[in-house]
Amino acid sequence: MKCARWRDLLAGLPNEKAVFVAGCMAEPTGLLNALAFDPGPLAERRIVTSMVPGINHSDPTAGAPGGFAQTIFPLSGCDPECQVLLPMHYSSFWHWLGKGAEIGAILCQVAPVKGGYTLGLTADFVPRLLALGLPAIVQVNPNLPSLPKAQIYPASAFAALVELESPLITYEIGETGPVFDAIGGHIASIMQNGDALQLGLGKVQFGVLNALRDAPISLRLHGGMMSGPALPLLRRGQVSRADVGVIIGTEALYKDVPHLKQVTLRTVEETHGAAALADVGPLVSINSVISVDLSGQATAESLSGRTVSALGGLGDFHRAALAMEQGRAVLALPSTAKGKSRIVPKLEAGSRVSVGAQDAGIVITEHGIADLRGKDANARAKALIAIAGPEHRDALQATLTN
Repeated sequence: MKCARWRDLLAGLPNEKAVFVAGCMAEPTGLLNALAFDPGPLAERRIVTSMVPGINHSDPTAGAPGGFAQTIFPLSGCDPECQVLLPMHYSSFWHWLGKGAEIGAILCQVAPVKGGYTLGLTADFVPRLLALGLPAIVQVNPNLPSLPKAQIYPASAFAALVELESPLITYEIGETGPVFDAIGGHIASIMQNGDALQLGLGKVQFGVLNALRDAPISLRLHGGMMSGPALPLLRRGQVSRADVGVIIGTEALYKDVPHLKQVTLRTVEETHGAAALADVGPLVSINSVISVDLSGQATAESLSGRTVSALGGLGDFHRAALAMEQGRAVLALPSTAKGKSRIVPKLEAGSRVSVGAQDAGIVITEHGIADLRGKDANARAKALIAIAGPEHRDALQATLTN
């Protein structure tokens, strides 16, 4: 299909069909900008998106006046009145896209290569929809790199190819600081040779990878995302293989992508699915949370009773690690924030419980490690108080005796 007709394809979709807008490095920034300038084709259209806050800053509804977005993360660039949050695990969202989402077309970004096109640096959800034969309108971005083992799609796999050059999205973490370095050191101390390491994004994860740089250890990376701090470990041969859904990071990382033979992009079914995770081996899942209470339950989604984030893949990985005899399911967080303890007697009213007390594993702050596995309620509380900020321990202890 000629690129001039891509708008007609969108405008001709049945009213009940949604348009899927890919997130992370598959965000079709150029197409979204064009639709925001001339929003006719998506007017009053339902948008389904996998955009991630902190990475994707475009508003997927800007080109859909009168429409709204169904999203698994709260989108900072989108009017709250125009988005509906879907409280789903990543694996659940994958299945819903194919069975209940009523998707009519795909908007995403691809990389041109010899012999066709690749999905560039993101393979999480788009392959699910392509396998259903849905029409894909793709932005062909010459700046987007490809991995050596990337799957190559012929032009016929897409309904419309629109050549638009866009700058690559980058993700900069910045300096970690002593708190996150200490957390990273504690996590590194429980790692073993041959472990499969699952990391998200953020300073906790950066601290872990920094702590592992000089360790005589060989690891496997497995998870939804891989970012820039993994690059030194890949270069030094400390990572034997990496199976991830998304690569996101710095220009230095993108320059190395064509040479990263250990790395393979995988779909969400292959990274988050229960069957795939059961075959990974000893899994160490490391996920950041906002607060943990003395029963061991935690929220990664709520702050002061407000929803500020989403579960993402935390539940998929955490439960998988718990189910393994040698698995370690780690929740990590600084002990305090703005003078307040992030280890609390009870989660605040209105908070989403991201990890239930029955799924408690290992909790790590800069002050140490609390292994809650096999502990009763009183022993859990004592272990958590021991890794709370020293200035808050007496107050937390008092809640046990009152």
